[in-house]
Order: sequence, then structure tokens, then C-alpha cells
Amino acid sequence: MKNKKSAAVLSFTAMLLAASASFGGTLEDGSAALERKDYKSAFPLLLPLAEKGSTFAQYNVGVMYANGLGIEKNEKEAVKWYQKAAAQGEADAQLNLGMMYSAGRGVEKDPKKAMEWYLRAAEQGNASAQNNIGSLYFNGEGVQKDDRKAVEWYSKAARQGVAMAQNSLGGMYVKGWGVEKDLNKGLDWIMKAANQGLPVARENAFSILYGEAKHGNPQAMHAVGTMCLRGWAGKQAPQDCMSWYEQAAGKGIDASRDALAQIYGKGLFGIDPDAKKAQYWKTQIGKKAE
Repeated sequence: MKNKKSAAVLSFTAMLLAASASFGGTLEDGSAALERKDYKSAFPLLLPLAEKGSTFAQYNVGVMYANGLGIEKNEKEAVKWYQKAAAQGEADAQLNLGMMYSAGRGVEKDPKKAMEWYLRAAEQGNASAQNNIGSLYFNGEGVQKDDRKAVEWYSKAARQGVAMAQNSLGGMYVKGWGVEKDLNKGLDWIMKAANQGLPVARENAFSILYGEAKHGNPQAMHAVGTMCLRGWAGKQAPQDCMSWYEQAAGKGIDASRDALAQIYGKGLFGIDPDAKKAQYWKTQIGKKAE
């Protein structure tokens, strides 16, 4: 089970606040430039507004400095502007400032300060901050390791749809860390993350179901065949994936029989069309396993 430490990405996100009367059209122009991803135009428009106290401008200037968007990358300057916006209560700035302290970017690494800023953002409902707090508790960084608290914070973020939190929470249930062990509940959370496209979650889901399939679970066999063909287990020979469908079909799983009929009938996933096999599996649908 891969339960990787969450690492939130310092990515650019324009908050798209309405331009206030005090800042006028310049803020609107800066916001429009951000929308166009015209960072070279956005930066000189937003910097004066950031200096006048606009949290929107302060946050986005910080993001541009952190990522080298429209200006030379300067993480110390990014921290400065995040601090200004964070002090005014901007949750995304608090999150990003926490990440800077957590990673030691533009500032000396300090997990305790990272936790302080994450908590401020999390209290405002910021899901990424909640996930990162879970990771700090899980890894014992800046706080004493506490799996129960990790589960608590992962749960908050997972319910808001954060894929990394869903995968981590699922792993906690699978392993029984900080919560009563429950493979089904763990797999359910991991699948939520996997269906969002998170690679590590897909690997975890495949690993769990592969183990179940090897022990003769026909539903798991069908799931492994599907994941295999979708590439969740890396590149594999399509016919090897089909063998899982065939095993499940032989145990009475109609979904596998239908999949085999469709794949052989249409020649999907690189499998050569085979009308006889397609027809055979169609005739098996609804029959009891031998």
C-alpha cells in the first residue's frame, strides 16, 4: 500500500474577486490578464495594488513570484506577499505560506509554523490545508505523530473531494492505522481517488483487488481485468488482462461475459475481432457458473 506523504502543489489559481471601488479598473484589468494567463501584463498591474493592501493582488503576486510567472522566480518575495495576504485572512495564502514553511522554500523549513498556517486555512474550510494537516500528523512533522488525528483531518479533506486525502484515508482503513481496519471502506475511498485519476490511488486499488482476485474472488477478478485494460497496473498485454475476465466469466460474472462479448465483437483494446468468441460469450450471459 502506497500511502505517500501529501505534497500540495504551489499552483497558480486566480481567485477572481470582484474589483472593488477603492482599486477601480486596474484590479479588473489585472484579473482579466490573469484569466488570459498573460502574467507579464498582470504583474505590473497587480503589484501596486498589492502594495496598497489588496489581498487578491498580494496573493497572486505571491503565486507569480513562487512560480516565476511574468517575473523572475523569487521564493523569498513569494513568502513576503503570502504573509501579507495570509495576515488579512486569505485562506489560499495561508495554505501556500504553510507549504513554503513545510518545504523550506523562501524561508527556513519549519513544520510547526507550517501547521499554524494550515490550521488557519483549515478553519476556513480549505480542503488542501486539511489534507496537509493530516499528513503532518501521519508523519509526525511539527507535531507528535497521531494516526487518529491524521484520520480526522484526512476525512475532512476527503469529504471535500481531495484525491490525495481520499487515497490516504483509504490506506488508513486498509492498514487499520488510527481507525478500525476495514478493507471495504478503505478500498471505497481509494477508488474515489483512483477515479479522479490519481496514479498512486490506481496502483493501490489494483494491488488490493489483485490480491483478492488471486484468492478466488470473482468480483475482484472482473475489477482487475477492467483496471488492467485501462492501464492502472502499467502497460500489460491485453490478452493477459482478458484472462481475468475469462476467469470471472467462468465463475458466473455476467459483467465479464458481456465485456468479453463486446471486446471480441468490436476488436477493442488491441484484441483482434473474433465473431465466434463474441457470440459464445453472449450466449453465456445469464447462465449459472459450472
